[in-house]
Amino acid sequence: MQSTNEELNTLNSELQKSLDRVSELSNDMNNLLSSTEVATIFLDNRLNIRRFTPFATKILNLIEADIGRSIGDITSRITGLNLLKTASEVLDTLHRKNFEMQDDDGNWFSVRVLPYRTLDNLIDGIVINIIDITEIKRTQALAEDAGEFARSIIETIREPLLVLDGDFRVVSGNKAFYETFRTSARESKGVPLYEFGNGQWNIPKLRELLEKIVPEKSSFHDFRVEHDFPLIGHKVLILNGRRIEQRGRRPDLIVIAIEDITE
Repeated sequence: MQSTNEELNTLNSELQKSLDRVSELSNDMNNLLSSTEVATIFLDNRLNIRRFTPFATKILNLIEADIGRSIGDITSRITGLNLLKTASEVLDTLHRKNFEMQDDDGNWFSVRVLPYRTLDNLIDGIVINIIDITEIKRTQALAEDAGEFARSIIETIREPLLVLDGDFRVVSGNKAFYETFRTSARESKGVPLYEFGNGQWNIPKLRELLEKIVPEKSSFHDFRVEHDFPLIGHKVLILNGRRIEQRGRRPDLIVIAIEDITE
């Protein structure tokens, strides 16, 4: 009896440690779900609500009493969002669905619906993630507007403009450049400067400028180039340019303005 009691005490101690670990993990999970600004809803195999994060109440009309109810009974702020239909399709096909939707107030949301898999890789319901991406969309729109504004300015400039990447490949040119040198964006984009146009830009002084001066200086001015172009004849050009440092890991760009002073 004494030996049995000692074994029971040992088992109880181990069980208590296991319970403490489970409780700690549960607390960590609850704090993690509460701290994320992601609406997450867990459904069982009958598509009834099993659990949801606090942020989900801001997007869906959810309360604690909704646990156990069908997701089809819950209304959403996002017009046209049919979570019951989407969850049913994912449960039938086991293929996740990702899409973006907008609510009546103009806010954007990214919706992801995927199967809930256990550690044994068994399907035990559905997970729905809804993320508010309104600010991302606004930033993208501002960036697109700024890009379109810059392109509009470039196209109105009468001087030929050429943009190169760090490897001296053509990124883009304006209308004046393509018309002056009788080429097109399709023919030049992505092509090394010294190769496109049958090598007409393989000019020793230009190579010296790009390969020696540009890496050392952020800009150059009034660089004179004289060359015989096969299509447009002898030209005297003045080049002004600037190296544009881009954020992140994107390579720098080189913008070159070309002025024809032949006459």
